[in-house]
Amino acid sequence: MRPKYFLALAFLVGLAIFGHRYHWLEAADSAERDRFVDKAELALHGQFPRDPFHPPLYVLLAAGLAPLVGGAFVGARTVSNLAACGFVLTAFGFGARLRDRRTGLWAMALAIANPNVWIFGEQAATDMLFACFASAALLAGLEYLRRPSIGAALAAGVAVALGAWVRGNAALLVPPLLLAYALPAGRRRVPAHLILALGAAVLVLAPLWWLRWRFFGTPFYDDNSRNLWWKLYAHGDWSLLERAPPSSFRALILGAPLAIVTSAIGEFGRFFARDLPPLMGWWAIPPLVAAVVVAIRARDRDALWLLVSLAFFTFGVAAVFFTSVRLMLIWIPIASALAIVACQELPRRWGTAASAALVAATLAVTSLSRLPAFVHRHPYAEVAALAPLDREMPAGQALAGTAPFLQRYLEHRYVHLTDETGLSGVDDYHDWLAMERLLRSARVKYVVVSDIELRRRPRALLGQGDGAPPPGLELIRRDAHVALWRVRDVP
Repeated sequence: MRPKYFLALAFLVGLAIFGHRYHWLEAADSAERDRFVDKAELALHGQFPRDPFHPPLYVLLAAGLAPLVGGAFVGARTVSNLAACGFVLTAFGFGARLRDRRTGLWAMALAIANPNVWIFGEQAATDMLFACFASAALLAGLEYLRRPSIGAALAAGVAVALGAWVRGNAALLVPPLLLAYALPAGRRRVPAHLILALGAAVLVLAPLWWLRWRFFGTPFYDDNSRNLWWKLYAHGDWSLLERAPPSSFRALILGAPLAIVTSAIGEFGRFFARDLPPLMGWWAIPPLVAAVVVAIRARDRDALWLLVSLAFFTFGVAAVFFTSVRLMLIWIPIASALAIVACQELPRRWGTAASAALVAATLAVTSLSRLPAFVHRHPYAEVAALAPLDREMPAGQALAGTAPFLQRYLEHRYVHLTDETGLSGVDDYHDWLAMERLLRSARVKYVVVSDIELRRRPRALLGQGDGAPPPGLELIRRDAHVALWRVRDVP
C-alpha cells in the first residue's frame, strides 16, 4: 500500500474511533444546529428535504449511509469522516506537485495533525464535504495548469459541480479554474477541454437545477443571497436569517454596492488577522509567509495560481458572508503544502527537522488543547441527567432543555427551549413568562440547562448569579456546569 493511502486509512480509523467514543451526539454551538441529521431522517421517511439554505447532497449521502452504519447521525458523521480523508489526500497532491512526493507526505501529515480537520471531519455538517470537493477542484486545476489533459479538465468540472451540490460558494472556484485553462504550461489552449469540463459540470448539475426550479421557482436559486441580505440588514440578529425576504444578488448589489465592497475589504483583512492563525496554527504562519515571498520572487506560476485562487475565494466569501474558520477549510491543504515546501527548501537535515517540528507542534495543540475543548462542548451531562428521569416518567409528560438535539436519545417528548421563548439575555420574571407558559402547555416535568448551551440566557437558569430562580421551577440539583429543574404543579 502506498504511504499516502496508508496514512489516509489510519486517519479514517482514528476518526471513526474518536467519533464513536466522543461525538455520538451533536456538539454545542456548531454548524450542526443547521439540523442536517433531522433532514436526513426526513429523507429516510420518504420526504425530500426542501432546504432554502443548503443544497441536498450532504443530507442525501447521510440518509443513504444511515441503514448501513446505524442511523442518520452516524451516517452524517461517516460522510464527514470520508470527506476528511479525501481532503487530506489533496494536501499530498498539492505538496507533490509543488515539489515532490516526500513534500506531499509531509503536507498530508500536517493536514492530518490540524485540529480543524478532526473537528469538522466529525461534525454532522457540510463544511468538510464542501472543502473536500473544493480542494479537489483546485488540485485538478493545478494539474491542468502543469499538464493540460482531458482527465484534469473533467476532474475539475465534476469536482466544482459536486461542490455546488453542497454549497453555492462553489461558484467562486470557477474563475480560478478558467484562469488555469487560459494559462496552460507550454501548450496552446484546447477548446475541447473546456467544452468537456463544462459539459461534465452541466451533466452533474442538471438534477440540482431541476430541484431548485421545482422548489424555488428558478434553476439558479442561490442560498448565498440570503446570507448577503443578513449581513447587510440583520445587524447580527440570527433569528432574521430564516425570515430573510427573497432577494436576488443583482438587487442586493445595486441596492448597496459601497456597503458590500467596504464590508468585503474589511472582512478579507480580518481573515488574515483573526481566522488564519487558528485555522493553521500561528507557528505555521512564518513558513507560509516565506513560501509566499519565495513564490513571488521566483515567479512560481503553480504556487502563485494557488495563492490567487485562495485570495479570490476568500474575498468572495468575505463579500457575501463571513470568513469564519469552517468556511475557509480550503486553505488547510494548500497552506500546509506551501509551508512544508518552505521547510524543504532548507538543507535536507534541517528541512526534515523543520517539517517534523511543524507537524509535532500542530499535533500537540490538537491533542492537548483543541480536541479536549471540542469534547467538552458536547451535552453528555444533559443526557445523563435526563435519561433516568425519562425511564421513570409516566406517559404524557415531557422533558425540556437548552440543548437542541436530545430528542433522539430520549423516549419521552423533548422540548428545546430556543431563544425565542423569552430567555434571551433577560433578568426579570416578567420576561420569563413565555418560558413558563411553554413548559406548562407542553406538560414539561423536568428541565436541564448547561453552561455550554446557555448562550445569552441569564445565569439564573444554572442556579447561579444574583437573580431569583425562574418562576415555576424548583432546583433539584446543580454542579459547576449543569442544573436540573422540576416544573411545579405539572400533572
